[in-house]
This record gives sequence, C-alpha cells and structure tokens, in this order.
Amino acid sequence: SLSHAAAAVREEEEEEEEALDTLANVCSTLAAAIESKSAGLESAIEGIKAAGVLSRILSTSGVKPGVTSSAMRPLVQSFVKVPVDERMEEHHLSGLRWAYDNLSYSFGAAHEEEEDPMPVHLNKAYQDLDLPFRIRPGLLDCVAELTVTNLS
Repeated sequence: SLSHAAAAVREEEEEEEEALDTLANVCSTLAAAIESKSAGLESAIEGIKAAGVLSRILSTSGVKPGVTSSAMRPLVQSFVKVPVDERMEEHHLSGLRWAYDNLSYSFGAAHEEEEDPMPVHLNKAYQDLDLPFRIRPGLLDCVAELTVTNLS
C-alpha cells in the first residue's frame, strides 16, 4: 500500500541521515586528531584515503555531493596544517593526491584544477616529485564500453 511505501522511504531517508551523521562525526574526530597532531602521519593519510573511497561510494549511491562534502569538509581541510617534512615520503604524497582527486571528483569538481581541495603546499610537494603518471578517478567514466567484462 501507499502508506507502507511512504514509511519505507522515510525509514531509508532516516538511515541515510544517520549514516551521514556518523560519517561527519568520524571525519570531525579524525580532523581534530590531525590538527592536534595526536594522529600519526600514517593514520591521517589512511583516513583521508578512506574518505576518498567513501565519497566515491556515496556519490554512486545517490547521496548528493554537497551533503557528502559537508560531512567530510573538516577532514579535507585538516591537511592545511600538515607539514611536508622528512616523514612525508613519495608514497604519502601520491596517496594524498589520489585521495583528494577522489574527493574532488565525488564532490562534483571533476578534474577542474581551480577547485582542487588539496592544500597548495601538499600539491606543490606532489608536483615536485614529477611522477611519471597520475591515477585520475572517473576519467574514463564516460566510456560505456570500458567494463571489467569487456576487458577480460
């Protein structure tokens, strides 16, 4: 019946809202740990990489990009104060670049460099590496024939 369908939709919306609240709480907690320097470098980088993956999953599940970016904003911005020092190795910088590319793509900025959420000092350090390639999330999404089945 119509009332059961409406109740199911409301329940689904409440579950989505609860999940996004939890995500926002996790991102805020990790951001606070990064800013207070109580999170180690590895934990911080793995956290932002996980956020990048979650942002892609959420964007394909119908969650609006603005909602996801609001939940993740504290974490995304927390790296502004992360220094590029002797602890920051090449794999850390390439992992950060990949994570921020995922976040940018999921938040709707696609590949527009002027909307890059990666802090400028980290992006410069990444660019200074002059790596031979860069993995661009979603770059080939428009190629419908590019599927795992077609490639195997």
